[in-house]
Amino acid sequence: MQLLKFPFQIRSQAHPMPLIFHPVGAVETLSKMSAGATRSEQLPPGQQLAAINLANPSRPEVRSRVTIPPRPETVDVHPDGTLLAISTQTSNKEIVLVPIKNNVLGQPVEVSLRELGIQPDSERFQAGIYVSQVQWHPSGRYLAVNLDYRDQIAFFELQRDRVGNCQLIPWGHPVNVGKDPFTGQFTPDGRFFLSSNWGRNFGEQVKTLEQRLPETRGTVSVIRLAELGTSAANTQHRVVSTATADISPESLAISPDGTQVVTVNMRGTLFPMGAPRFSRQASLSLMTLDRTSGQLTKIDDYPFEGILPESVAFDASGNYLAVAVYDYFTPKPAGGIELWQVIQTPKPTLRQIGEVIDLGRGVHQVLVAQ
Repeated sequence: MQLLKFPFQIRSQAHPMPLIFHPVGAVETLSKMSAGATRSEQLPPGQQLAAINLANPSRPEVRSRVTIPPRPETVDVHPDGTLLAISTQTSNKEIVLVPIKNNVLGQPVEVSLRELGIQPDSERFQAGIYVSQVQWHPSGRYLAVNLDYRDQIAFFELQRDRVGNCQLIPWGHPVNVGKDPFTGQFTPDGRFFLSSNWGRNFGEQVKTLEQRLPETRGTVSVIRLAELGTSAANTQHRVVSTATADISPESLAISPDGTQVVTVNMRGTLFPMGAPRFSRQASLSLMTLDRTSGQLTKIDDYPFEGILPESVAFDASGNYLAVAVYDYFTPKPAGGIELWQVIQTPKPTLRQIGEVIDLGRGVHQVLVAQ
């Protein structure tokens, strides 16, 4: 289940329902287990998008459902709450727009990358047709699309007619960033988009997990966006800064004031104990961002013990972090949300508080209301 971005959210295998106290939607990444299935690859692809009312968290209520193309990946809520953007791994339906009216899901609009000018590239893994993330601009006017296998970020303008029909049109050319830009985020003021470049190897010769995962540190790219409202023909987005994170930075978070950036880095924690690249420690990387120039400056890496931390979020004050840790090497906690403090003076640094919200094994994502 992939959940939408709402005030406070935790997703895990042990706790499949989100801890949210507002209306929410959920997209089904995999469908129900068939008789005799014992492995995740035996689960059929999901196709259901549901709107769930959690006004009473003890009695969640499904308000509406719609069928979307199979194999959905990510989902993001438009700032005005009236539209969802979903990415899928279904050919020619890589992006889906779903309107919302009175908390009821409308008819999905399927969009092909080819229709948006993104053509298959035979030199790329799976022809480069894969969207690892979609995210709305704070204004709601534009959509960022991570073209992970192409090492690019593309931007599209949302257009709506008088009756609410919507379409996407290219806003400038796709921007080349670092290798494997799996996730990314707009700065709160909407001037920049930052991509977390994981750095995995997608060559056809790759046969093992060890070959797939990077041995060198990942990076973060800062894209300065063109002036809002500029026409597609005159639009030029460009990378203005790049900083080095740590090994395997799957995702990042930007502070509410837009001045600090943190990546969560898995390092070698997913390898079996005893493997040459095994590590008991993952890490967080702290960086500062100049809100005018877009210059990104690395402060330091902060190691901690945990398996596969994959998400991090600032609290509303910008003084604390919540880190989703998939698992630990100890029986308790088996997985959960780890809390860190952001010390601002005399210079920014991170301090591990030591408190863990134990949620069981499988915690993947955390989102905190701003």
